[in-house]
Amino acid sequence: MPTLGIAGTGLIGGSVGIGMRRRGWKVVGWDPEEARLEDAANVGATDETATSLSDLYETDLVLLAGPLGGIIETIPALPDTLVVTDVAGLKAPVADAAAHLKCFIPGHPMAGREFSGPTGASGSMFRGANWILCTDGRDGDAVSMVEDMIESLGANPLYMTAAAHDQAVGAVSHLPQLVAATLVDMIENDTVTELAAGGFRDVTRIAQSEPRWWTDILMSNAEVLVPIIDDIRSRFETLKDAMEEGDSVFIETFLGRARQSRMKLAAPVDSVRMVIEDRPGEFAKVGAALAESGVDLRDLQLRHATDGGGGVLTLSVRKGEAEALTDALTEHDFRIIP
Repeated sequence: MPTLGIAGTGLIGGSVGIGMRRRGWKVVGWDPEEARLEDAANVGATDETATSLSDLYETDLVLLAGPLGGIIETIPALPDTLVVTDVAGLKAPVADAAAHLKCFIPGHPMAGREFSGPTGASGSMFRGANWILCTDGRDGDAVSMVEDMIESLGANPLYMTAAAHDQAVGAVSHLPQLVAATLVDMIENDTVTELAAGGFRDVTRIAQSEPRWWTDILMSNAEVLVPIIDDIRSRFETLKDAMEEGDSVFIETFLGRARQSRMKLAAPVDSVRMVIEDRPGEFAKVGAALAESGVDLRDLQLRHATDGGGGVLTLSVRKGEAEALTDALTEHDFRIIP
């Protein structure tokens, strides 16, 4: 039985542990916070707990799933021949620190949640997600072992240099984190908060993420982020000028271009919107309808009513399957929204 050592049994480490245990691996966990170790064991993320990080060096593969600074501090003590990968959201500092370790494969799963800790872990978190690997100059057998783990979790290995990765995530991950936090920081009174509906919640969801982790990442990627912040500030200035000048054509063109670009990012799915009431058994009925229709559920989103009860549930299914799902939901007396 292959063994996986996980250093850092939080959300990502816990999710990897659950997934790999399902696939027959023995998972040994270590975390400097004993409570996280206990939670990881309780959710089924580990088979055993290690008393020290060095205990993991006896496993076949080690995953470093702590914060960026902790990962970098760990690297000097790693054995040369140990196969190791990590999940840090920034790759250049890790790749540089581990340049002498040919069996260290820098990695970054493009998946996660806004909440931290193993209690939110899921073995299916990485299904369909891209998992970045920086393999330049690394040992081929070590790369293959890490690739096998990634594919076992249902993710797709994607190969980039560390510098290209850090530039890309600066725009698509790190800047959105700052934007979400800034928007929430602007809300200073209860009246405005009460008006915040689904759109605001969607845009600012990631503002709930762990501050300590993100501070580490953002400050370490400042060289990339500062020019991006300057760029978006310049774009807002252009929009501001257009609004002050009454240039509605510019604004409409801008919004239309953004809409088209965003639509290209959307997965090829059909969506069914329905009203869901605030009463026991509603989601059980949804589950029954999904089972009866035999559709492939790709995503779901619940927009709560303003009073917190019920709301609108959007179910995204494979192209061509919306009619079958609509029929099944109607049979269960749900109201479909055109």
